[in-house]
Amino acid sequence: MNKFVIVDIETTGHSPKKGDRMIQFAGVVLEDRKITETFTTFLNPGIPISPFITELTGIDNEMVANAPSFTEVAGEILQLMEEACFVAHNAHFDLTFLQDELELGGFPKLTSPVIDTVEMTRIFMPTLESYKLSDIANFAGFDHDRPHQADSDAIVTAEWFLAMLNKLDHLPDQTIFALRNLAKYVKSDLFHLLDQWYLERVSHPRKLAVDLELFRGIVLKKEKVDQNLSTGHHKAALEKVNLQDEWAEESPASFIHASLDRGDLALIETGAETNHKFSYLLAAAVFSMQKNKPVLVATATVHDQQVILQEIIPQVRSCLAQPISVQLLKGRNRYLNLWKFERILHEHSEHYDEVITKMQILVWLTETETGDCDELNLSTGGWQFLRRISGIQIDKEGSNPWFDRDFYRKAVTKASAAQIVVTNHHYLLTNVEEENNIFSDFEYVIIDEAHLFENNALSVFGMKLTYRRMKFLLNQLGPIEQMKVSGKIDAILTKYNLPVTYNAEKVQLIIHDFLERLDEFFQTCVAVYKQNNKNIYNGKIVIENTPIFSDILYSWERVYDAFTVFFSCLEERLNQLFRYYHFLSEQEKMTVEDFSLLLTDLTILKKMNMEFQDLQNNKLIWLDMDERNPLTSIVIHSQPLYVEDDLAKTLYLRKKAIIFISNALTVEDSFQYMIKKLGLNDFPVVTKQFYSTESFYKQIRLYSLNDLPNISEVKEEEYIEKISNSIIAIATTLERKLLILFSSNEMLKKTYHLIKDSGALDEYLLMAQGVSSGSLHRLSKQFSRFDKVILFISNSNLEQFSFDQSLQTAIMVRLPFLSPNEPVHYHRAKALKNKGINSFQTLSLPEAVIRFKQGFVKLMNPGTKIREWIIFDKRIYSTSYGRTFLHSIPPVPLEKVDLTLLCKKLDNDS
Repeated sequence: MNKFVIVDIETTGHSPKKGDRMIQFAGVVLEDRKITETFTTFLNPGIPISPFITELTGIDNEMVANAPSFTEVAGEILQLMEEACFVAHNAHFDLTFLQDELELGGFPKLTSPVIDTVEMTRIFMPTLESYKLSDIANFAGFDHDRPHQADSDAIVTAEWFLAMLNKLDHLPDQTIFALRNLAKYVKSDLFHLLDQWYLERVSHPRKLAVDLELFRGIVLKKEKVDQNLSTGHHKAALEKVNLQDEWAEESPASFIHASLDRGDLALIETGAETNHKFSYLLAAAVFSMQKNKPVLVATATVHDQQVILQEIIPQVRSCLAQPISVQLLKGRNRYLNLWKFERILHEHSEHYDEVITKMQILVWLTETETGDCDELNLSTGGWQFLRRISGIQIDKEGSNPWFDRDFYRKAVTKASAAQIVVTNHHYLLTNVEEENNIFSDFEYVIIDEAHLFENNALSVFGMKLTYRRMKFLLNQLGPIEQMKVSGKIDAILTKYNLPVTYNAEKVQLIIHDFLERLDEFFQTCVAVYKQNNKNIYNGKIVIENTPIFSDILYSWERVYDAFTVFFSCLEERLNQLFRYYHFLSEQEKMTVEDFSLLLTDLTILKKMNMEFQDLQNNKLIWLDMDERNPLTSIVIHSQPLYVEDDLAKTLYLRKKAIIFISNALTVEDSFQYMIKKLGLNDFPVVTKQFYSTESFYKQIRLYSLNDLPNISEVKEEEYIEKISNSIIAIATTLERKLLILFSSNEMLKKTYHLIKDSGALDEYLLMAQGVSSGSLHRLSKQFSRFDKVILFISNSNLEQFSFDQSLQTAIMVRLPFLSPNEPVHYHRAKALKNKGINSFQTLSLPEAVIRFKQGFVKLMNPGTKIREWIIFDKRIYSTSYGRTFLHSIPPVPLEKVDLTLLCKKLDNDS
């Protein structure tokens, strides 16, 4: 391969066979890694270009009116491709579309080898967050002034292709050899490219770079040796640092430091504009230097951890003008197990996701210093595969040849010597239940985003059982004749003549009986769900020990009876294999470990049975499903109703100081609701509230529409039609991105479909949670990429999104009250009512205010631009409790306006 043609096309849609056509073609010829020729042309599709395609590409009907048709330039394209390799970003789309156009025009199809730069990027840049071309251009610093125009895209793709060839040049010989062997099973013709590098390296071997090492046939990055100052040096250096601005009297940093020093149990609400992460990390660093005590920081999300390590810690180091030892610590299964990877690397597999993941890891090991698998950008199948090669080994650690290089062990060792250790709510909560846990020695704790801590605790102390997950696990087990895990285990038992109670045929009958009862149980759940529509909230229905749910409870008993036999049968087999483990081959050991992992996953049924037995004792179990695909979407949740006692026993009583910090902890300047929510009523609590400055909120406009009806006054369909018309008018005025928040998932979906079907906003990209494909993280990334985009999401999922400064306008359709029928909320409210307590004032209202406040802080951080927060819900000004919402945010005046006046004001703000 010496000649490459990098191709990009723009089209009216996805399929020529359905009438779509090409509107632009660009080809960049690379020979000897130099651009020798470019060919680009607009194409007249013979059909109108839609407003959305024009918005996306910048290509309109006028630009292609006098352009040639595809058939007029097809000959030139074929000539360009002679003896060349076809290269494109997402090559399947470009090549398939081009081949279809050639076929429709009566031209011969291309027979060139194909390389997909998306596939290449996944392999050679395994930690890159996005494979979208515009994001790659930003990452690489390429000039990409016209995204989604073929000529600009083709040039950027060519530059990126050259960059990856350069990356390939610098990979070690052993890594290239391993990649070449795996490349036979990828989708593009990457093997032929790697074969060229392989032959060159065989002829001219290269020395390993000084920062790399070769161990047991795998190349990995050498560990850096930290050279931190001693405690005495830290103290001496600290005395020379001027912290006058950061350590001003009553600043968040100085207050947090004092709280750590006193050993407080403190709740601190920072002003909306305050970089509270910088404040608490600065305080933690200074405290640790002075006292020689580590501080544990627990964040809510992985994104928060990345922000801390990549953005905030460098600022703190700069401020203190000296090194600070910081270690990120996650669960063992988040780190790559090198011993397992070595063994599975040589396991033959043609499964695409497994092959790509192996290739990604081989490249990543030459770069990573942590072995933290969250650094990788993997497919769903890749993550499933990775689970096999993460976590605990059956063999004792002493026999592990990779012990000294084990990533998790090194992370724990570094954490024990670090000044600040960063983890997340989930990992902290899963560990503190054990008295001697990994965090036992950390006496000083800062809990960030504390308004989410209790909700995360409910999730950690709960569990869920899904139909899809159970079917996946049992499919992994498989019938014996299919030689999946069950068949392989039987073969090992037979080979070594290991005695077990049941032969293979009997085991199959036991598995079959369990499968039948499990299917019957889930089918029963679906049937009961459909019979009880009136008790459903957002697809959820609570299971109670009443006649309505007797069929479900009886069916569960049948499932668990069958499971007990099923599990004991498999467990006996595993125990026999454990006894003989050290006599097995490496491949057989991997099979046993897969079997062990499978049984560990299946213990969820044992835990769920305990939840069913504890149904009336502070436990909730509910069904959750999508009525469009009830069986495949069904999830059975179990969750405690309260976690205060658990938190007190496992966390509060074991630490010297705990600082809860957030932008949203008070309701009308009172911490009382959050104190109760976190289970701190019986503890001496220190509270401190820092207010936002006028400079923060003077750029914010707060509007409420006064010409919309209350939802209680009209039918839901009429209300949705009216808010849809308002959204269309606002979007038409703004002509920029817009975020819309809903309390009801059903209303969200209906509004989205009504607006989309109307065609009134065809120039916008419309995306909706639960409707548009992709995860919330993916929707968030897509939202940031486009200028004219509208995102419909629920209030409850707002925390999972991150927004950049380009978002100026957000609409809240209804105040963020939870539905009275939401399972946990309903039963908590019921318990309060039984005690004669007003559940609205003590539960529903403060919970909604905290959610409203956090949304305001998250979305309205103004920077240099005006921000608009539009509330469709009249209750914000027409009810006595509306002022509670307004009094809990900075004093931004609420302007009550009709739609016409609002659009004028928005136009002026722009």
